[in-house]
Amino acid sequence: MYDRLTGRRLPFLNKAPEEGLKVSALCGGRNGLYLEGSICGIPCLMESQKLLVNSDTSVTGFPSQVSQQGVLVAATLIDLKKEAISVRVLNLDHKPKTIDKGAVIATCEPVVDIVARPQEFSESLRLPSILENLEGLNEEQRTAVKELLQEFQNLFSTSDSDVGRCNMAQHRINTGNHPPIKQYPRRLPLATKEEAERLVKAMVDNGIIEESSGPWASPIVLVKKKDGSTRFCVDYRKLNEITIKDSYPLPRIDDTLDALNGSQWFSTLDLKSGYWQVEIQPEDKEKTAFTTGQGLWQFKVMPFGLCNAPATFERLMETVLRGLTSEACLVYLDDIIIVGRTFQEHLNNIRKVFQRLQKANLKLSPKKCRFFRKEVSYLGHIISADGVKTDPEKTKAVVDWPRPETVHDLRSFLGLCTYYRRFVRNFSAIAGPLHKLTKARSNFN
Repeated sequence: MYDRLTGRRLPFLNKAPEEGLKVSALCGGRNGLYLEGSICGIPCLMESQKLLVNSDTSVTGFPSQVSQQGVLVAATLIDLKKEAISVRVLNLDHKPKTIDKGAVIATCEPVVDIVARPQEFSESLRLPSILENLEGLNEEQRTAVKELLQEFQNLFSTSDSDVGRCNMAQHRINTGNHPPIKQYPRRLPLATKEEAERLVKAMVDNGIIEESSGPWASPIVLVKKKDGSTRFCVDYRKLNEITIKDSYPLPRIDDTLDALNGSQWFSTLDLKSGYWQVEIQPEDKEKTAFTTGQGLWQFKVMPFGLCNAPATFERLMETVLRGLTSEACLVYLDDIIIVGRTFQEHLNNIRKVFQRLQKANLKLSPKKCRFFRKEVSYLGHIISADGVKTDPEKTKAVVDWPRPETVHDLRSFLGLCTYYRRFVRNFSAIAGPLHKLTKARSNFN
């Protein structure tokens, strides 16, 4: 197909497949069309209808990936009785887009049959866990929720290997002209080394890492989690020191919480291994290389520990949800909260968010998603129609914190307390004496 926005050709990531009929736009205007988060209908014309003469309708088989310019074409059923067809195009950027008249952006294929979706839920969706705690909904509302989840069930990850690959961004590691950094592996106990090799094999099998032959290398660190499992980490501190920093800001948590006022319904979404759904730019993959002492490996996706990873991910999520944030949802990294004043508004908002995530090829973790709640935990706070309050689990950590013995311990404690300073009157005066102890030559006795 072709678009009508201005006068320059806009390159797309995908070319029309050979088996589909090309479709072209009927007009190409000189002035850009401003779409920010909205959809525009563009009149188009098919290259030929000779293969579809006996078809009453046709479905346009549009590429699922978004172009580098942030333009997405929607899949649509069309009526071949009309000479011109309308194609829906979404601009995910905040700038006007231009496409030449006659530029191919999609294809058209015949529809053999249209079959209704089955009403049974996939076993992999684990319906009971997703719909738990919905006792506050009536039967009609529960049915509407089930139908929504059925429609978007492929949005939910079914296993650790079922991780999405976003088609809208790649992470860049800009080290300028600095020479490669090579660090030798740290010595690991035999049991720990075997665990490291097991985790490496799992990441290879899941397409997270691949063998590397580059000059870069960072050491690994294995961290025990509360549940006894092991978190595989790479010590990228040396790499981060030479990386040019991305200044894209994270949202202020207090501003995010204030924006939730007036909502009655809440749902929280969590992406499945969110960072691993973002690819690394091909030329920067070798910079993520690490070694366990048994080979050299590099990440194909964005690993934890890179200094610019939060900025890349926040920029991506705000692009994906542009036009919905502050009205339908809020996002902080991979934590999304969807709001609504009524059940129907909330249902519609969830659908809009699902559509955006699906188009970006992102996957959700069903175990960490909560739907249609009157009260949810979000960013360490309890959110409800009554407002925002502290999370008892987090405040318990403050109460049970052991007496600080070092400046590092004290700074950690003050950091946790500062997170809730908005709930403590005269917080600065109360915390003042403790802040003085963080200065050099302070006496803890």
